[in-house]
Amino acid sequence: KATVSVLYCILHTTMNPAGKRHRTLVKNWSEDMQVHEDETREYLHKRETGQLLSQKIGSKLREHKTAVKLDPPGEGFLKNGQLVVLQSVETESFLSTDLDDELTAKPHQKFGVSTASSPEPRLRNTWVVEALPHPDDDYWAEAGESHLIHYSQKVRFRLNPALQKGGKPVYLSSERLTPSCHSKVTQQQEVALADHGNFQLAWSFIYANPEFRFEMEGQPVKTNSIVVISHCATAMYLSSHRKSLLNDFGAEWEVFAGKLHTTKGKNNEFRPEAPANHWVLVTGLEPETGVSQPTEEEQNRESEKRDEAA
Repeated sequence: KATVSVLYCILHTTMNPAGKRHRTLVKNWSEDMQVHEDETREYLHKRETGQLLSQKIGSKLREHKTAVKLDPPGEGFLKNGQLVVLQSVETESFLSTDLDDELTAKPHQKFGVSTASSPEPRLRNTWVVEALPHPDDDYWAEAGESHLIHYSQKVRFRLNPALQKGGKPVYLSSERLTPSCHSKVTQQQEVALADHGNFQLAWSFIYANPEFRFEMEGQPVKTNSIVVISHCATAMYLSSHRKSLLNDFGAEWEVFAGKLHTTKGKNNEFRPEAPANHWVLVTGLEPETGVSQPTEEEQNRESEKRDEAA
């Protein structure tokens, strides 16, 4: 027995110069070595064809982070079909997605969303605003505003189709809070991307200042302005706060649907929403000046200065 053991050690060292021991022997040492060689060939094949997990994640990150050029604001109002970026006032980050973060499986898929910082518009954080049928469509057509998006008009937010490469379109979606359907971190009403649904995909813009909200209904939405985005089916607001959420892109901020106010009181109608409910509609740069148009708040300050000077 001792002689057999010595011979086996000599053969094992000769066949395996690095002196690495295999975890499990399959019947005999030759079959064990064959398994090891097959695994090595399989690994090299996957590496050459880009099938390793690290390569897949790296390819996904590069694709999602592809830079996008936004259209300039033009006349200063949001247009139907315009590509925009939604920036959270609370987190100072942009509404983004990860198409590998699957919340539900096929055929009715949902994907996670978050807010993430970004130096420029990218495929994962640009959205096409699509108008839905509205009773005032004829009135807006007569006024020459059929191509514009208005406050209280129902819209959908479609993920930039260039990221899906001809796949089934996905839209920003939400549904009522249930024990099995909630946000990942704080268990509030879930917001996700979905390739199915009807009224769950409908949203509307609300004027940010509650005191003038009623007067602004039906008026065109200004670009590069602060708005509140309401989910039509649940009357909850698109929100993001500084609660960390981990995905393949790192630590980002959670997105959910809810109503948050800056002050406490019985009458919620005229209380301003918290920054977590506020979003900025970011569009492209003016080609002539190379700078964005002034925001609504900046325009109001300039108007007040002119009034005081007069």
